[in-house]
Amino acid sequence: MEERKSAPPLDVLIQVLLNNSEGTKHGVSREEAKALATHIQTDCPMLRFRGLMSMGEIGDVDEFRAMHTLKQEMLPSFEGVLSEEDFVLSMGTSQDYELAIKEGGANQVRLGTTIFGARDYSKKK
Repeated sequence: MEERKSAPPLDVLIQVLLNNSEGTKHGVSREEAKALATHIQTDCPMLRFRGLMSMGEIGDVDEFRAMHTLKQEMLPSFEGVLSEEDFVLSMGTSQDYELAIKEGGANQVRLGTTIFGARDYSKKK
């Protein structure tokens, strides 16, 4: 831990779960996200809050829009620290990244399937 003190803070995103219809995803609520981001900003000198991520259902436009709204609600709390352009909104996958960008303003997407191909779950035990 001592060597970490001289390094720059680690950039972190907060995973938000707005709708858990699949029952397999995890994350904080929108209210918890605001409180956690403030906690990171004020009490965690080795971390730097950079934005939000969401792992909602594929193509859930309502979630993309709600995440964008949450970002807009949080921005004033980070004025002078994190600009709108630098605030990361990570959502969307190979299957729906275009919707995430268009409907939610995503500026970071996950394209694993596009890059590496579909996962092979038959080898899992």
